[in-house]
Amino acid sequence: MQAVKQINPQSEADSPEECMEILEKQPWCTITKSAKRIKRPEWTELLPSTEFYLVAYDLIGSESRQSHNVLVIEQNGQNYRAETFDDLLYVNQIVITDQNRELVAKVFALMTLEDYLEEEVDFTDWQAGKWEGRHTYDHYLRAWTKIQGVEFWWWFTFEGDRLKFITRDGISDYQVGDYIDVPLQTLPLPPLADYRYPQ
Repeated sequence: MQAVKQINPQSEADSPEECMEILEKQPWCTITKSAKRIKRPEWTELLPSTEFYLVAYDLIGSESRQSHNVLVIEQNGQNYRAETFDDLLYVNQIVITDQNRELVAKVFALMTLEDYLEEEVDFTDWQAGKWEGRHTYDHYLRAWTKIQGVEFWWWFTFEGDRLKFITRDGISDYQVGDYIDVPLQTLPLPPLADYRYPQ
């Protein structure tokens, strides 16, 4: 899995000593802690030929240290990200239909939750309708994560059998339910994210 070393190639260190040298020239460095293959039923069902790896790393600055994960997605020697999700669907010859639309949404949503995938992720709501926001959306998906008890919302715009826009809302609710507490200094809440698939 060649992509592990490409998370932050200029700032990646193999040891704390090497990290200190990098911090003399750059504001931060990363140390990879682990890389392991990860499976989710939604990924297996929709993308059986795609491999997902969860890479855990520490982001170290002169006065701070945060833990993060990155999701490395590989198929046939190519790497994919949430930003290239439409390419991943295309290479797997997946056409979005009314029957698989919710599964496609869940597969995408999980790809944007790399810091929360080591514990439970429960999908709690899926609705069709019409909502105005950054775009005009026709579906939304909601999920809860055991890590920090975060409630996530994704808003989708589908056009026929294609994805057009996805927005993951900024976090409005956390520490909900029976959650595992991880301090916000260690794992800050993620910001709003907007994805466009113009083709």
